[in-house]
Amino acid sequence: MRIEPDLAAYRGTFAGAIHTPADAVGEAAAYCRELAAHLVRSQGVATLFGREVRGFAQQGGRLRALRFRHRDDLPIDRAVIACGSAVAALRRDVPEVRAIWPVRGYSLTIAAPEGAPVVSLTDGARKLAFARLGDRLRVAGLADIAPRGSGFAGSVTA
Repeated sequence: MRIEPDLAAYRGTFAGAIHTPADAVGEAAAYCRELAAHLVRSQGVATLFGREVRGFAQQGGRLRALRFRHRDDLPIDRAVIACGSAVAALRRDVPEVRAIWPVRGYSLTIAAPEGAPVVSLTDGARKLAFARLGDRLRVAGLADIAPRGSGFAGSVTA
């Protein structure tokens, strides 16, 4: 009750809790946008969004270019593949690809009501997490897992 005083109203309804002060919460999409902007500013990284990737051109076992569906090849030395389960479309060029299944997560973000927790809380029995994001409260925990080819994953874009 010392760390999250608003739980005092629930005294006697749970046996204990684990507090992990090193944990952090944030918005993944905002983090990725800011990371990309930082890499462009500080490392000279070039970004290209909204293009469908066909694969990679290799020569002598080395990566040489990124191939697109409706754009000329882009010469590259290195690539970071961050496309989730859609990576299966690159299986021919990326032998490291394993069986990855799509997962679609669900969350609800609302204006934080009075008495909303300040620290993140997880209800293990119900598989829910509650996270304060400034003046909003996010509740997350539900996810659908589907096999490849189920229509879940989109195309690979860069």
